[in-house]
Amino acid sequence: METQNKLDELRSKIDKCDNKILNLLDDRFKIALKIGKLKKDKNLLIEHKDRENEILKRLANNSDNIDLRHIENIFKTIFKVSKDIQAKQK
Repeated sequence: METQNKLDELRSKIDKCDNKILNLLDDRFKIALKIGKLKKDKNLLIEHKDRENEILKRLANNSDNIDLRHIENIFKTIFKVSKDIQAKQK
């Protein structure tokens, strides 16, 4: 029973982390929406590969536990969602 209690405790911590991640992503996408509006108003392209590469490089230098390949996979998905949100600007 001790193992199950420990698992439940750790899973509860994971659930809290997941909620924080979701809230941070929501904040990020709200900012992306504002960026999309500015880009649209100024007729700028949504995609900015140099900026994406800059972000990936910065993040790779800030993690000791996550492999670069995983950072890239995670953040390329986040970039795609951000671009999709910006493209839907009215």
